[in-house]
Amino acid sequence: MGLALFDFDQTITRFDTLIFFAALLQPEGRRSSRMPSLILLLAALKVRLVSETKAKRLYAHWFLRGRTRDEIEAVGRSFSTQFSQHFYDDTILRILKSHVEASDQVFVVTSNFECLLHPLTGPLKLDGVIGTRVELTETCCTGLLVGLPCTGAEKVQRAISAIGSERMREASAYGDSSGDYPLLRYVRSGYLVRRPRQFKATKARCVRNYWRMATRKPPIWSQSRAIEKTLVKRFGI
Repeated sequence: MGLALFDFDQTITRFDTLIFFAALLQPEGRRSSRMPSLILLLAALKVRLVSETKAKRLYAHWFLRGRTRDEIEAVGRSFSTQFSQHFYDDTILRILKSHVEASDQVFVVTSNFECLLHPLTGPLKLDGVIGTRVELTETCCTGLLVGLPCTGAEKVQRAISAIGSERMREASAYGDSSGDYPLLRYVRSGYLVRRPRQFKATKARCVRNYWRMATRKPPIWSQSRAIEKTLVKRFGI
């Protein structure tokens, strides 16, 4: 039995999902005044003007604080049942399913919030989700992080703690960004996910898609899904 580890945002999905989850966390018919701030925060994170830790702390404080465990899991289920098909990358989904059919253990290892993605374990037939953790009491989420965000070297340490170093050394891993590089280097077979430049959204389209997600609408891709190509190549080659 093998082991496969997948990043979530922009690996299994074609787009970062944090804005969409934030929209789903808002009461129906209300738009959070924090949403424009979130878009600016994620843009600043993209160009490294803020740290991953600060960005995740602010997100948890703005959108998860005060939510009960059931409310947070309901958002994850809503994403899985109603919207995931608009986000998932068909190529990566086929690879994930091939690991499942081979009876491999499959985990998502992500900087996204573990509590939001936990409901995806059943539909995707995952053995678990390893992600950024928030403090959850018996009544609600406090909005505080537990440990560091699950990215970079922390992603490797969290996976080792959950799975074991020997199993990790024999694993295959898939990721798209520098936050995944330590994990791709650590495992036996690391795969870098890339999408050709001609299929990437323009900056203007990115802004429109961010706003669509802020209003609970799925993003729109510039090309037909039938002709979009996702490249998966061995990391470091």
